[in-house]
Amino acid sequence: TVCVLVTLLGLRIVVGQDRFLNNDELEHLNAAYFISQGETIYGSFFENHPPLFAWALQPIVRSSDSPDAMISRARVAISLVQLGILVVAAVIARRLGGGLAACLTPILLLAQSFFYQQTLEIRPDVPGLLFFMLALERMGAPAAKPSTRRWVLVGAYLSIGVSLRPS
Repeated sequence: TVCVLVTLLGLRIVVGQDRFLNNDELEHLNAAYFISQGETIYGSFFENHPPLFAWALQPIVRSSDSPDAMISRARVAISLVQLGILVVAAVIARRLGGGLAACLTPILLLAQSFFYQQTLEIRPDVPGLLFFMLALERMGAPAAKPSTRRWVLVGAYLSIGVSLRPS
């Protein structure tokens, strides 16, 4: 199981770095670049997505000395977010189905073509999904007693997830 997961993740990293640049990825990187140059979304240029993702890309855009470096770094960041999704899915699966479910869930997600393709791209859906998954994990976490903090955290995760959704 570990070998299969490592192989799928390794393949994902190789494919992700050589993959063509989708026009949506270019749109998100352009928005982030314009912000780094002092422009404002909806004032200086139009962006049909909420601004949170473009702001979140600022450290990558500002630290990159070339477009190729920016694309490569952003794809590595998205890969890390995808890894976070896989870990949270495994945590949820372990809670609901035990150790075997926790091992198989990331493999099944990586083998699913839509998930695989969408999480290769620099797009707000990927971190949005992570925050939705984090909210689900917290909602399902066993609690010895009711906790306001837990539900505030669920609300925060959902708010961030919604702020990253393009539609």
